[in-house]
Amino acid sequence: MNPVVEQIYSLKNEMIHLGYAEGEVNAFIHDVIGDKTIASLDSQECEELYDYLSSYVSFAKKSKNLILGSSK
Repeated sequence: MNPVVEQIYSLKNEMIHLGYAEGEVNAFIHDVIGDKTIASLDSQECEELYDYLSSYVSFAKKSKNLILGSSK
């Protein structure tokens, strides 16, 4: 399996752990790749999806830190 594909699945799980619903994550993925499967993506498409999902993870982490920081 392409290492980036493994990282995409890891990001997907991280997003769910950070509070996104699985359906939301799947919708984000669909916005980028349409009806393709993650496993069928070429290297360029994998990188684009990885970058896209990474931005959501980064946003969720920043938001979570702001919330946790403000409750102290």
